[in-house]
Amino acid sequence: QTCALPIFTAKTRPTIPLTPGPGGTARADTLAAASTVHVGYGVVETTAGAAPYGTAVFSLSQDGAIVTEAAVPASPPVMAARLFVEVANKVPAGPARLAAGPVDISTGLSLVNAGEIAAGITLTLRDSAGTTLATGTGSLPPGAHRARMIDQLADLTPDFLLPSNFAVTRFGTLEVRATQPISVLALRLTVNQKGNTLLTTVPVADMDASASGSSLYFPQVADGEGYTTSFVLKIGRAHV
Repeated sequence: QTCALPIFTAKTRPTIPLTPGPGGTARADTLAAASTVHVGYGVVETTAGAAPYGTAVFSLSQDGAIVTEAAVPASPPVMAARLFVEVANKVPAGPARLAAGPVDISTGLSLVNAGEIAAGITLTLRDSAGTTLATGTGSLPPGAHRARMIDQLADLTPDFLLPSNFAVTRFGTLEVRATQPISVLALRLTVNQKGNTLLTTVPVADMDASASGSSLYFPQVADGEGYTTSFVLKIGRAHV
């Protein structure tokens, strides 16, 4: 199959041709040559054969060394989504590593409207008990990409007011509803004791997907020698 990967905005998209072999893979990279960060979105357009499975890998270098990488699967457009949110300042790195010193944690959100019609956006922030803390409405123009931290969401929906004490509340969920299908991505960012920014992918639940009562499986749990594992559960369809 043959694919084309346009990167960044819908107005000016440099295109990279890709041709994975049967059962194989193909890869394209940004050049990391600019002195400032440029952000946007990528679309894999299939020109022949079946649509491939795709993953984007973010890699961050600081002081000449790679300090973190995170792999994000392709994000199918949805009308309603919910994701886990965490914001914390100077909190312990983990229950078993109090001596390691505090870290800062936040959550970033990215939205893309790849359609040709503006999408109305409604954001709803709830705490871990399901109590609504903030709501806001706005619009995402056709072809637009917006990336913001949780404390910057008023840039997207002006009436969204993050509670000043949310870093004390720390955990919650963010619901994203749109009048047109949009792609949603979320990342958890941790600034460690050395000042390095670490990235973790945050899964986004499609609230229109069929509910399932089956068991959840976590294929690996690491514990010991510096590793800890935390489990985060969120309700995808109903309010808790």
